[in-house]
Amino acid sequence: MCHPMFQELMQRSGGVDGDGQIIVRSEVVLFEHLLWMINEQSSSQFGSMEELVDFYCC
Repeated sequence: MCHPMFQELMQRSGGVDGDGQIIVRSEVVLFEHLLWMINEQSSSQFGSMEELVDFYCC
């Protein structure tokens, strides 16, 4: 959850609700792919963070 790409996606697509729950609006398969990318690759290999967040954000 501390990864800059996840933070950006969270800010653009939902944020945190009144109960402190994190909201991310994304297709399930794309979100799983994002988590895999974050886990497997360094952030320098992502390319443009803005383009990727736009892709994953619903």
